Amino acid sequence: MDNKKKILLVEDQLIIQRVHSIFLRKMGYQVDVAVNGKQTLELCVCNPYHLVILDAGLPDMKGVELGKRIRMLEKKNKSIRKPIVLLSAYPINSLKKWCQEAEIDNFSTKPIPYKELYFMLENIFKKGLASKEAIN
Repeated sequence: MDNKKKILLVEDQLIIQRVHSIFLRKMGYQVDVAVNGKQTLELCVCNPYHLVILDAGLPDMKGVELGKRIRMLEKKNKSIRKPIVLLSAYPINSLKKWCQEAEIDNFSTKPIPYKELYFMLENIFKKGLASKEAIN
């Protein structure tokens, strides 16, 4: 059995997707990738993730809206709440309010430095925000 934490990376830009996937795998995480909101929701229903990383601007919906839909799915299915991180090219001051409204746990502007991403995820997992039961 694989004990790696499982992360869903939601990013439509191929280069950013590849860079973040490589970083996350080097950090020891198992990574699945989605390129739009529809695919993300399908994967969230079928797979237990420890954490979801969302791009703020996807082709079919905004990341904040997708975060809200993930929360609605969790409530509807009575599933374990998973932390959501939003990455955006928008300024930080805009993000904070949007993220609070969507129950998104953390956010950062893009591009996010490797070390910042590492410490953000470590902090989330140390605080116990991520489900320990997601894969078990």
